Amino acid sequence: MSDQSPCNLHPDLELDRVRLIGKIIKDARNGARLEHNSKAGDTGWSSSCREFSWAWQRLLGAAGTKGYEWLSTIDSSIHYVGAIGSVPFRFYRGDSKKPKNKFIEEKFSQRQQFNLDLGAVPAHQDLIFLFAAETDATGVTERVIFAAVQPNGHVVSSIDATSDAPIPAIAPIHLPEESGVELGAAKVSGKRKKQKKTANGDTH
Repeated sequence: MSDQSPCNLHPDLELDRVRLIGKIIKDARNGARLEHNSKAGDTGWSSSCREFSWAWQRLLGAAGTKGYEWLSTIDSSIHYVGAIGSVPFRFYRGDSKKPKNKFIEEKFSQRQQFNLDLGAVPAHQDLIFLFAAETDATGVTERVIFAAVQPNGHVVSSIDATSDAPIPAIAPIHLPEESGVELGAAKVSGKRKKQKKTANGDTH
């Protein structure tokens, strides 16, 4: 798996767009988490439902608004499918390295939307794009990973969509070779014989 800028997979996947989606999902989930009230009857299940619903509804509300003109909705139901430009995506809670089968099943609406995109990069038309909310032991969403996944579940590329860190370079950096410095021949001298001193201090 390699980390690379999403726009290298498809031009519509601009890094700022991906990070905005990641922020919506993370903020919504953690906001919903604060509403957890075990005394009132909340369980892990009810909290998970609320966290999904908040993220789902915020994505629906953001689509097409100012600053989010590139975000649209393909499926507004509980099986939410959004699109960044012409690229469909889904989101879920779980390990980004091992997406569950139900999250990578292709829907007709996703494939139809992608096929309508005449500017798609042919090498990546079969990829499925997912946002995975990864949580700590308490259920707080620590980060949201944006991953490109093949239909067989193999993750070919991923980045932390909630990090401001620069994206690593795709290709290795080749440093120019330094020109060698030509040195003159080393001077070699014979072994000097040790001189003995006489009683009066002279040497011979």
